[in-house]
Order: sequence, then C-alpha cells, then structure tokens
Amino acid sequence: MIKITEQALRDGNQSMVASRMAIDDMLPITPLLDRVGFFSLEVWSGSVFECCMRFLNEDPWERLRKFKEKMPRTPLKVLTRAQNLFGFRIFPNDVVYEFTKVAVKNGCNVFSIFDSLNDMRNMEVSIRAVKKEGAIAEACVLYAINPIYTVEKFVEIGKTLEGFGSDIFAIHDSSGILAPSVAFDLVQRLKKELKIPVCLHFHCTTGMAMMSYWEGCRAGADIVDTCMSPLSGGASLPATEGMVAGFMGTQYDPKFDMKLLNDVKEYFSKLWEKYSSHYSRVLFEIDMGAFLHQLPSGMLSHLMFQLKQANALDKYEQVLKEVPAVLRDFGYPPLATPSSQIVASQAAMNVITGKRYQLISTEVKNYVRGMYGKPPGEISEEVMVKVLGKNWEKEVFDGRPADRLEPELPRAEEEARKLGIVSKPEDVLTYIFYPKVFQEFLTNRRSGV
Repeated sequence: MIKITEQALRDGNQSMVASRMAIDDMLPITPLLDRVGFFSLEVWSGSVFECCMRFLNEDPWERLRKFKEKMPRTPLKVLTRAQNLFGFRIFPNDVVYEFTKVAVKNGCNVFSIFDSLNDMRNMEVSIRAVKKEGAIAEACVLYAINPIYTVEKFVEIGKTLEGFGSDIFAIHDSSGILAPSVAFDLVQRLKKELKIPVCLHFHCTTGMAMMSYWEGCRAGADIVDTCMSPLSGGASLPATEGMVAGFMGTQYDPKFDMKLLNDVKEYFSKLWEKYSSHYSRVLFEIDMGAFLHQLPSGMLSHLMFQLKQANALDKYEQVLKEVPAVLRDFGYPPLATPSSQIVASQAAMNVITGKRYQLISTEVKNYVRGMYGKPPGEISEEVMVKVLGKNWEKEVFDGRPADRLEPELPRAEEEARKLGIVSKPEDVLTYIFYPKVFQEFLTNRRSGV
C-alpha cells in the first residue's frame, strides 16, 4: 500500500495561486481532510510563512495552530530550506534548533528538509534538530539533469542523509524533468541501498509526473506527494484523486474513500473562482522548455515579473536560453530557492546588458564565495575572476557556511524587545526571518488594517 501526502494547502496553494489562499477558506475543509487517511498534510513553507504576513494579514504561527486543532489525527508537514529555514540566508545553529522546537510545539510533525545546492553539510543540523524534538525528518534531494547528478550520486547523497538520522529520503523534481524510466532505475537503486522509506515529489511541468510516479511505485517507492485536482497539474503536482483511482485494485491501493475525496475536491473547486485572479494559464500548460532551463514553474512567473519591471519582457525567451549557460558557469546548482533566483537573475542581467557578467549581484558574489554552501561542480577560474576579481582565491570559503556564524537568538531577541514587537517566543523567530515584513504586519494589525 502506497502512502500519500496531500499538498493542496501548501504546494498546490503556492504553485497555482501564489500562496494567497486565506486560512478562513481552508479551515472549513480540514475536518474532511483529516478523515481521508493521508500519511501527512503539508501546510507550511517559507513562501507560505511570508505571504501570510505580507498579503493576508495572518500570523503564520496562528495558521499552524489552527490547522493542528482542526486536524489532530493527520501529521502536519513543513517544508524548510535546511540551514536557510524560511529565509534567504544561512542561519546559525541556535536559530535552527529554536525554530524546530517551536514549530513542533505549534503542531509540526514532519519536516521536509532541502538545501538548494544539495550541500548535505547544510542539512545535517536541521535533521538532528528534528530528531531531538521527536519529529519525523524527511531529507530531500533536488533532482537535476547535468553531468554531476548521476544515479550513483543520488544514492550517495541518500546514504549520507540516512546516516545523519533522516527517517525518509525524498526525491524532489520541481521542474518535472524526471523521466519514468529514470524514476524506476533511481528508486530501485535507492531501495537496495537505503533502509528508510523513499518519497516521490514530482511536478507536472512536462506532463510526465503521473507516469514517473507509477514507475517509481513499481520500483518500490513508499510515499508520493499529490494535490487535490483543482490545484493540481501543470506547475503543481499530480492529482490526488487520479493517483488514488489508478492505484485501486493494485498492491499500491491506499483504500481511500472516493466519495470523501470527491467531497474535498468539490470544496476546492468552489474556491477556484475566488482565487482566479492569481491564476495564469501558463501554469497549466506543458512546458518542454523545462528540459533546457530546468527552472521551477514558480520561478518562471517571478522571472516574467522581473523582466517586466525592467521593460525587457520581450527578452524572456533569450533569458531562458541563457539560463543553461549560467548553470554551467556556476557549477550546475540545482534550482530551488535561493539558487533559482540567483541563476535566473544573472541570466537576465547578462541578456539585458548585452554583455555577460557586466553586472553582478551581491547574491552571485556570495554564491561563488561559498556563502550558501559548496557549488556541486567546479566554477572555472575565468568565471571566478569575472565575479570576484583577480584575487578571488582569498575570498572563497570552503567550509560549512554556518560555522562562520555566531549565535543569533540573544541579539535578535534584544533587538525585537526594544522595538516592542515580542509578545510570544515565536515573534523572535519571525523577526529573524522577515524583520521588515513582520514589523509592517504588526503595524497593520494594531491599526486595524
């Protein structure tokens, strides 16, 4: 029997309606979701956390507590960026441990942990923090097609993360480029080498995800991530109802109540019209260009917005063609937050200026310095000189980025208390992740906006 994690409240919400779904629209369906029998329900991520405050005037911690109150039977899952947690920078270890402790206290049971560079050093502390709190650690590898990431490399990563104490090993393919035959071979190898369950998380960008899920399940996968159909497909994940129906009568059948699933589906269908202003047709279209640029679907809309602001939307296709060249130059990083933003933004600047690496962002400089972690592949001396100058070797750091950082909690708490924005322990963490957004959110709430 296959286990299923439902993603409508997180990835479907994030991929299809830009994380704009309000808690008041989600809570009515939570009792039914809790009855289905899902392995877990993913409800939280860095994007959701930020959007709660920035756009919805919600306290993200309150959202989590309300979900747990309404869904006591089903484990709640959170997606974190390993040592980056919910932010866009590396945080020191004390913040990782405190966040994990407080998240568990507020209702998180499963932590899905990924690093945008697949740098396992950035994942170890997060995994150990989760295990310390008695929660479930799901360590994720980001799938990519390049000379670095062979089946053997993914197996090596899986064994290392299992050694750190991970309870589950997940393959995340946010670009939808993992072919069915590769899924079978990869899962088969992982099941031979690992003792822990294997989870599949594939997006539908190229239209292959359901076929790849099936082949992965045939090879022995234990868990798949799906999304209720109104928020599935395209930039999102395969439809829950479709996968469950396909598994019926087989050894993978989760034996869900199809009438109950249909009731859940009908609820989200009625919500669709309310959130249609956040919907773009391109999110449902098959994008075979993903095999070339490998950008997650959510990053494409961000890139369009960035180019529009620069009056360069007509250069969109040129930028997508430049992305593979930047990927190669930067040592083939997988593309997830923040690496996808770093690569896409540099590709855009290369095209807009007409001269490669004439303009270089601080984030790119920090990336090649090793401030986010170790790039998967080598970066040529030519590129290093263009980005950091002739003395680039003096600026590169080969160690674990968090090892350079001093504990942050005491200083951050002192700052936040001086600002008068701390009413509970969670507020210190929110201030650490999004200081400006949090202060604006509190100002709006206090003024009744």
